[in-house]
Parts: sequence; structure tokens; C-alpha cells
Amino acid sequence: MIFEEQVPQAPLSAEISQVMEKVRVLDTRSLQFLDLGRDECQFGYRDSLFKQLKGRYVITQVEFRLNRAARVNLQYKDLTEYFVAHGIPAPTLRQVRNAVVEVRRGKLPDCRLWGTAGSFFKNPVVPRQTFDKLKQEHPGLPGHPEPDGRIKLPLGWILDKVCKVRGFALGNVSTYEKQALVVVSRPGASATDVVKLTTELRRRVQEATGLAIEAEVEWVG
Repeated sequence: MIFEEQVPQAPLSAEISQVMEKVRVLDTRSLQFLDLGRDECQFGYRDSLFKQLKGRYVITQVEFRLNRAARVNLQYKDLTEYFVAHGIPAPTLRQVRNAVVEVRRGKLPDCRLWGTAGSFFKNPVVPRQTFDKLKQEHPGLPGHPEPDGRIKLPLGWILDKVCKVRGFALGNVSTYEKQALVVVSRPGASATDVVKLTTELRRRVQEATGLAIEAEVEWVG
């Protein structure tokens, strides 16, 4: 693990791809160890070389380059609103960590009570023209600019405000009552129930917005 001394204004990274220097992997085909740099890992939104080539590499070691002088990243709306509400203009790392835990507890299910894989679908990333059109059709639609000029859309907002499926259930599977992007299961639920519900959610989003959404979870079997 490497530390750098930098100016205090340097932002604290929010993604592992921004602080990872390299990884050591075992190539299961050649049985050789390889060192892969950040670019070679092909990181993208919910994507990487390791996801594209499932089972090819086994990660055995990771090297990070961290910043001693980094400041916290408050780009997420929920965090910004949390600290405004609590009157904390310059939160510490510990305060940010505690805030994230509290915010997530308020909107995500308790895994001791619910079966869930967390957020089930990826947030769509669309061209600016598509975002402008959707925003006209659905006023209030948030959008987060990406480095390449495209806009990331919060699918949870679309499912909730446009499709109105928060708490929507088919059999023993439903979207969570506090966060429509999360799929939860009750006792007796089957994989078929999950497929039926998520297929219906895809259909409704496509019908309402024209967007073809992708699952974030990995399907097995």
C-alpha cells in the first residue's frame, strides 16, 4: 500500500478503480501469476476485465495508492442533505462513514429479515439528448454527468416515480418498500419468482421510458 502527500484539496476517491495501482492474479489457463495495472483491468461502471472473463483470473494481491491529505467526497445527494440537516459543514471521514451507514439503514432492507442481493439493476447511462427528452417527459428526473459526456440516470427514481413499483410484489418476491431498486424475497420464494418479477420490472421501464435496463447481479444456472 502506497501513500502520497498531496494538497488538502485532493478529493477522496469514491471508486476502487481510482485508488488501485495494480493487482496480482493467477491466470487459470496458464497457471502463471500476472501483474495487471489499472488500465489493464478495464474498469467501467459495474464492469471490469474480471467480470468480462469470468473465472479466468483469481486475484491474489491488490496494491493501492492512497492519499493522506484527501478530503471527503460528498457528491451523493443523500450525504449532502444529511450533513446539512445535522449542521455539519466539514465532516470527518468517521462522520461520513457513520452517515453512510445510517442513510443505508434507512433505505435498504435488513439482511437478517429479508433475502436480497442489494440493488438489482444497473443505473442506465444514456446520451445527453436521451436524458433531455426523458426529463421533458418526466420533470424532476435527476441526472449525473459522466466523464464521457453521457448522463447516468437513477433507476430507483424511475422505478419509484415513473413506474410506481415501490413495494410491488409477484408471489413471494417484491421490490423493497423503501427502495424500488432493491428486490427482496420472503420465505418460499423461488428463482422463478425472481425472474418473473424482474422481467416485469424491465417491461414496465421499457414501456415508460424506452430504456432497456440491465441486471447488476450475476445470474447463476
